[in-house]
Amino acid sequence: MLTLLMMAAAPQMTDMDACLLNAVKESVGDVTVAEVKILCEEKLNPERELHDSALDHRIAEERISNASDFSLTAHKNNYVLPFTFNQTPNQAPFDPDELPLQHTEMKFQFSFKMPLTVPLLDDSGRLFFAYTNQSWWQAYNSEYSAPFRETNHEPELFWVQSVDWQLGDWLVPFWVLGINHQSNGQNEEKSRSWNRIIGSLVFEKDDWTVLARAWYRLPEDEKESPEDSKGDDNPDILDYMGYGELGLVYKHNDHTFSGLFRNNLDFDENRGAVELGWSFPLGRKVRGYVQYYYGYGESLIDYNVRTNRIGVGLEMTPIL
Repeated sequence: MLTLLMMAAAPQMTDMDACLLNAVKESVGDVTVAEVKILCEEKLNPERELHDSALDHRIAEERISNASDFSLTAHKNNYVLPFTFNQTPNQAPFDPDELPLQHTEMKFQFSFKMPLTVPLLDDSGRLFFAYTNQSWWQAYNSEYSAPFRETNHEPELFWVQSVDWQLGDWLVPFWVLGINHQSNGQNEEKSRSWNRIIGSLVFEKDDWTVLARAWYRLPEDEKESPEDSKGDDNPDILDYMGYGELGLVYKHNDHTFSGLFRNNLDFDENRGAVELGWSFPLGRKVRGYVQYYYGYGESLIDYNVRTNRIGVGLEMTPIL
């Protein structure tokens, strides 16, 4: 009876109180109350325009999730484009009698990361492992068994260091340094791969987020002959992929616009690429996604061939 009286006399717990209590119970480590509050406000008021940046929400969500060691979170955005149209498919690596390429195919990407250490260096740094899979599937080419034309595998190991730098009106919340391997898992003439050391800086201001990445390619031995299984499969890849890239994200209400830009900075033989994306709400958990790509290096098999592709589909985990 005393318990019932105490329950009746106690003030009723609000949805915010319940969310905060549940989040605090589930999280450990150095997650702050402010970060928990940001996440709860977003969950309880999805239509309200929040004052915190999109990056603040992404960081808060990941820190709460990563408080449980070895948890998986999204790394790059995860999406599936059931329909893409490529105006310039690269037939060269494939026998046209065995696999004549169609202009239409599916493209999808899934990407995750996991922490390998507890927070170190004053709770401001952490080591991560990440894996990204990107595939191009001739799904409608049923007459030729609808094969996967290309799949790129990208495991990486990197350190994320939180900082609080100010550059004019821009905030630099963290920097990243890591080692990256990318290959297409093929052999002989279709084999493509490279290894890089990559450094990244993230800048944010209001609804804008900028990612600047620069890389150094780890050298490989030259092939003794084109048929040799050992040695560099693509010695000229930097001529097409350059030495870095610039990513832009602009979030307006619940719409996200993104851009990825590369250039080899060679004025005599200038080559580059641009990828544009638009993510928009379709429901509570599903988002529509439109992607356009023009230039070199969309996939490793096409690193030295210009691609012109438009695709539509769904995005499961957004960039921000």
